[in-house]
Amino acid sequence: MCGRFALTATTKDIEKLLPGFNADNPFKSRHNIAPTQEIVTALSSEPNRLREVKWGLIPNWSKDIKIASKMINARAETLTEKPSFRQLVNRKRCLIFTDGFYEWQTIPESKKKIPHIIYFKDGMPFTFAGLWDEWKDIQTGTILTTATIITTSANEFMSQIHNRMPVIIDEQFRKDWLDVNIKFTDLAELTFSREFDTMIMEPIEKI
Repeated sequence: MCGRFALTATTKDIEKLLPGFNADNPFKSRHNIAPTQEIVTALSSEPNRLREVKWGLIPNWSKDIKIASKMINARAETLTEKPSFRQLVNRKRCLIFTDGFYEWQTIPESKKKIPHIIYFKDGMPFTFAGLWDEWKDIQTGTILTTATIITTSANEFMSQIHNRMPVIIDEQFRKDWLDVNIKFTDLAELTFSREFDTMIMEPIEKI
């Protein structure tokens, strides 16, 4: 899974990830982004706009806002099967911006878990694959935009500490991922596990 990540890059560096990306306002540097907090995204409905939404998907049909804390991740292998995701894969895809994510290594025969940070050698921000939706509070009329991070089986590098990892969308496929004219079946391969030559993993004392 992906339960914590960081985004410390400047807003200008984030905008450079794809020509045409523009942010409404500067984003704060954050080293420890947690579920239900705001995350920086580009949504398929506005592929050139960078905006913050809530992390933790609330499907539009849900009656309980608390479901968000259970929907921070979506398994790539079952996206087209789960009711919460199969209606979104062709209409509501998003990119989620980061420059490092955290995972915990469980030590055999011990309750101790060692946090690690995973990032790319050049230190530049990159993008997770995600899905998003809008949920309306029928009592107040408030509309919440929320998102979930798609995960896949760990590659050989990540499997040293965990069996899952977030799906990372490379630069050349970012526009395609946000393009709802392209069916998910033509993009599904992007969610498969693969290796990254320049990825770095470091143990840290705490987040």
